[in-house]
Amino acid sequence: MISTDKNTVIYCDPFIPPEWIAAHGLRPLRVAPNISENAAIGVCPYARAFTNEINFQKNVCAAIFATTCDQMRRSSDIAIKNSILPIFLMNVPTVWQRKSATELYAAEIERLSRFLTQFDAQRPTNAKLAEVMIDFENKRQTQLAKQKPTDKIPLAIIGSHLLKQDHIIFDIVQKYGGCIAIDATTDGGRTLPGKFDRTQLIKNPVKELVSAYFETIPDVFQRPNDRLYDWFKKKLNETYVRGILFHHYIWCDKWHAEFGRICDKEFTSLPVLDISAGDNDKNTKSCLTTRIQAFMEMLE
Repeated sequence: MISTDKNTVIYCDPFIPPEWIAAHGLRPLRVAPNISENAAIGVCPYARAFTNEINFQKNVCAAIFATTCDQMRRSSDIAIKNSILPIFLMNVPTVWQRKSATELYAAEIERLSRFLTQFDAQRPTNAKLAEVMIDFENKRQTQLAKQKPTDKIPLAIIGSHLLKQDHIIFDIVQKYGGCIAIDATTDGGRTLPGKFDRTQLIKNPVKELVSAYFETIPDVFQRPNDRLYDWFKKKLNETYVRGILFHHYIWCDKWHAEFGRICDKEFTSLPVLDISAGDNDKNTKSCLTTRIQAFMEMLE
């Protein structure tokens, strides 16, 4: 067992349940990393930024990566070699329709538990886990209830993770008369877990945790990824947005490949603006502002 007064575990992937970490007596922290100054051709800015970020957070005892992204998976190898922190790589199956895939994810949850017990943590009882899960769900519902209707032009944004600097997109949209009504980025509402079945939660909280995360969250890496489009189409029909922002990093093959499908008239007739992001560039903000402004003017 590693003796430490540090109790924070950082992660960035939505398929890593923070409830599981918290139920072990540790503090889960999902970070939005700052962009890294040192660019590298072919390397995702987000993967590089998260890998650099793990050594700058205070009171951190470990970092968790996931295999949902090839670049993040490879970045975990770099982190294992270079970081002073213990690193855990969680295997998240690409195929989600098979029982064996669910069983593999559940086995990874248990393997994560064994990893966490290194840090003066204990595997939670069912009662403790259920208590933490209910608390986290109540907090999520409270945050969702704070969202209020607005008379601004509603937009949807879909795509990959957002760096801390990328959140300026929301400010620019608001400045020119719009609002993000659907946040379908990897850090937005799309990747919230499903609601817990309170009856099943009491009987088998681990199984319910697996169901709410692995069997519910739609993502681009999944095969097939029809569940992503079913979720997004349903949200578009419910919210009646006027346009879509498509966010992805230049080196992200998975999201880049989906742009054509998002623009396909058989999926939606809404206008789509591609706001691909690269490495740190002095002109990025001004260019992004100009393009979003023109897009908003077109929608008026």
